[in-house]
Amino acid sequence: MSSFLWLPTVGAEHEVKAKLCHYCQGQVEAEEGRNTMKISEAADAIGAPARMLRYYEQQGLIAASRSSNGYRDYSQEQVEHARHVRALVEAGLSTRMIKIVLDIETPGPAKRSEVGGRASAEELARELRVVENRIVCLEKSRDAVISYLEGTGYADLLANARLSRASDGPDRPTT
Repeated sequence: MSSFLWLPTVGAEHEVKAKLCHYCQGQVEAEEGRNTMKISEAADAIGAPARMLRYYEQQGLIAASRSSNGYRDYSQEQVEHARHVRALVEAGLSTRMIKIVLDIETPGPAKRSEVGGRASAEELARELRVVENRIVCLEKSRDAVISYLEGTGYADLLANARLSRASDGPDRPTT
């Protein structure tokens, strides 16, 4: 509390009262009422810039509570949700696909309807085909780069590239 700015005000009887400035009032209300984080703290917690959280909110992927001064507040649950969204983005899913995934993950009878479930599954199947086509293209690119690298006479660089790929994970094939 000592870091907050207290402003003196004069009451009807001319007595001086302590009053928080508008900015600090929101901080105190958030700290007293809930265990929340400001956007910069939430961004640090998930390892993303604050503007990314604003973008996720704009896209309807996350929601933030608002303090009385209009600042975004994030509960631990909201931060975990934002971390999950970020992981889906890093996995390469589009925001459109993330919305579908989040809808599938959301429990409730409306989310489990056969029509909605089927439509979501069809969207995921289409996305899977797109991803598989990208993998084919990437494999062709990899093969072309390998071929050119082998032609340079610096085969040791190819071995180093294979070693770094192998260290990325056990399910990465080396060719």
